[in-house]
Amino acid sequence: MAADGIERRTLADGKTKAYRVPWREGGARDGVRRSRQFDRYADAVAFRALLISNGRREPVWPPGVVAAIEPAAPAIRPAPASGPGFVDFGRRHIAALTGIGEGHRTRLLRDLDLHMAPVLDHPVDELDELRVREWVRGFETGTHPWLPGPCKRCRATTTMPGAPADHVRCASCGADRPARPRSATTIRRLLVQAGAIQEAAVIDGHAARNPFRRVKVGRLDRDEREEMVCLTHAEWQLLRDCLPEGLPRDLATVLVGTGLRWGEVTALRVQDVDVLAAPPVLSVAQAWKDDGQGGYYLGPPKSRKSRRRLDFTAATVDGFVGHVMGKQLEELVFMTARGRPLRHSNFYNRIWQPALDRAVARGLRRRPRIHDLRHTHASWLIADGVSVHEVQQRLGHESITTTERYLHVLPVRESRALAVLERAMGSRL
Repeated sequence: MAADGIERRTLADGKTKAYRVPWREGGARDGVRRSRQFDRYADAVAFRALLISNGRREPVWPPGVVAAIEPAAPAIRPAPASGPGFVDFGRRHIAALTGIGEGHRTRLLRDLDLHMAPVLDHPVDELDELRVREWVRGFETGTHPWLPGPCKRCRATTTMPGAPADHVRCASCGADRPARPRSATTIRRLLVQAGAIQEAAVIDGHAARNPFRRVKVGRLDRDEREEMVCLTHAEWQLLRDCLPEGLPRDLATVLVGTGLRWGEVTALRVQDVDVLAAPPVLSVAQAWKDDGQGGYYLGPPKSRKSRRRLDFTAATVDGFVGHVMGKQLEELVFMTARGRPLRHSNFYNRIWQPALDRAVARGLRRRPRIHDLRHTHASWLIADGVSVHEVQQRLGHESITTTERYLHVLPVRESRALAVLERAMGSRL
């Protein structure tokens, strides 16, 4: 706001200028927030002079002044009273969200406290585009302030931001790490989450506008092929041979042979798998869900289309047979030697990573994640001509666009365009 107490604005057309006079009724800090907008600067100055002379209460204008000022003042909705804080309202909003799991709710609250509270903790009706852009810019430059959180080394909850904001240091063990810019994907995710909170505040009447809507984020300059590893047949055989025999190798065989998610395959019960059918078939009826408190529980699959039946090959049957024989129907197919559910972190650290090290030593040039076995399954099907719609059904994707991304990560084996050019340019006159 300028020193004269009048805000200059450019309207949506990018050309028209407007002048806004804000005030609190009666001049008190807790007075109702009011404002009036004018097309001409002179009208805004005249109105503000009358406003001050009237004790910062909307004046009863003399007839001559009304004729000069009133036509230039468009009808606008009075600004709402000072609303709740963004963080407090955000917590209420997230706690009241329906249709999401507790794990997702916990992650939303964590993002609110860690990434939004340090900068956006203002009344929701006072947030503007400039403050939001400064918040986003902090992510882009790696100078975003952090609230105290758990240290990754000692797990103490005393991690403090450095000064200046170029690193984070733990006050308990002294661990230090440089601050780093956040990816465009992360920034966009946080922007969407913050925008949803502000939109709820607008709907509830606590704010007049949502300043998160028009803020731009850098392009997602990422190579899908670098993020999604689709193994060739030879690479899969090499990795398979490096996995220990028994449960590790069988589980990986089932993952690549069915395309199931980790939370789905480790939740399969004996009654969900029929290895004697022709062809063999399984049913995805449940999956492991995050309870938001560091534990897991069995619940419905990820989406409606994730609840599905799919058949599999004889090679995949070999991965099942040793784990369904002699068990009760309600028992899990894949369990630890002590009969407990498998956990992704344990399998990844104790089995998957050592197997990757052995495979890399034998010539494997990439380090796929466990989830990349699902990508590998889809890429094999599409590469051999299976329709995208059929692959969508097997993977349980809610949207076909999710499945179509595999079209962009497959290596180009044959190109009709190259064949045409080869015939044309290879000819000799």
